[in-house]
Amino acid sequence: MAGSRSAGRWSRPALPLPPRLAWLGVALPLAVVAALLTLDLRAGPTPHYVGLLVAAPFLASALTGATPTAFVGALTLASAAVVGFVQRDDTLTRPAATSTPQLVRLGFILASVLLATTLAALTRSRDARIDRLRKISEVAQRTILRELPARVGWLDCAARYHSASSEARVGGDLYEVLLTPFGVRAVVGDARGKGLAAVRLSGYVLGSFREVVWTERDLARVAVALDRAVARVAGPEDFLTATLVEVGPDGEVRTVLCGHPAPLLVAPPGAAGPPRRSRGRMRLRRRPDPVVVPEVRAVRCAQPAPPLGLLDATPAVGVDHLDPGHRLLLLTDGVLEARRRGRYLDVGAAVQAAFRATELDAALDGLIRQVHRHVRGRVTDDLALLALQLPRTPPAQLRALGRLSGQPHDLLEPSA
Repeated sequence: MAGSRSAGRWSRPALPLPPRLAWLGVALPLAVVAALLTLDLRAGPTPHYVGLLVAAPFLASALTGATPTAFVGALTLASAAVVGFVQRDDTLTRPAATSTPQLVRLGFILASVLLATTLAALTRSRDARIDRLRKISEVAQRTILRELPARVGWLDCAARYHSASSEARVGGDLYEVLLTPFGVRAVVGDARGKGLAAVRLSGYVLGSFREVVWTERDLARVAVALDRAVARVAGPEDFLTATLVEVGPDGEVRTVLCGHPAPLLVAPPGAAGPPRRSRGRMRLRRRPDPVVVPEVRAVRCAQPAPPLGLLDATPAVGVDHLDPGHRLLLLTDGVLEARRRGRYLDVGAAVQAAFRATELDAALDGLIRQVHRHVRGRVTDDLALLALQLPRTPPAQLRALGRLSGQPHDLLEPSA
């Protein structure tokens, strides 16, 4: 998914180790076996540490599958049996291999091999089921959050969704961008709670948004229609926070906040450096100035309204302007509430660092990396990010796009 792929790092559930390191699942337990047997032989003629070999099969089961675990267990058992013929029993009159304590040790090693192999097989089966569930949840996410084109109408766009759950890739956050006869309209929202109830509510709101944006001219009436949709299906304590945005071809930005963070307006990155002399000639060299960073500010919005499902009046609409080359960033509170040891993420600094990238996709990936770096990978809330940019398009082309009219399937086609 070019526009909405998840930037999260998903581990392979079928293998505890990466494929290129799978050999460690066999080599490491065998190294432990060799070390214990060497230590036992150097300690004296009688067995001392052979009983500790029961740990080797369990170590293998934690690192690899059932077949390699059985292989490690067989070598462990055979090595312990062979060493028993070299060592003597406590009376030093016969080989330890035929003594009762040694046979008990071998019995425990055999039991550990069987148990570790069984555990490895069960773990592999469980991981395979989890992998199938992840794939199903990914399909569900793609059904709810459709793939966004690189351009919708007169705006470049990119989106990212990252689930806080390591078992699923779908949650209650949502985003959508549509080209309508009234402008490019976008929504970013976050359903209260987690799990299937939040997924169901967000999917229902997305379906309502995709329908109502074609019939309501006023963006505030769109919010009212979505509020009614939430009230029809939500429970008594359920609601959905959302930001609705409408961008015209002239860059006018109209915003409605329903219990959601305000969008951020990000200036273009980079700046022209001062003239530099090179080999006796003056030339202008364009380079990023380490002092100049993208300017970030909140979009001018009207008074925020309650979340969808709790509206008591028609919300107010704020008006701002998006200049060519500037970006509009809509996000959920998974970014704003990212914290470690009580210290919240400096969202302004994180956006400035990430949006030095010239591509929207790279900027959103960089912002998610900033969140992960701050929380040390312990993301506790879903993240939904949507970036819109008004490209440096000649005004005549923007005016032509603004006069678009036709059927919805015509308007949904991305512009060239």
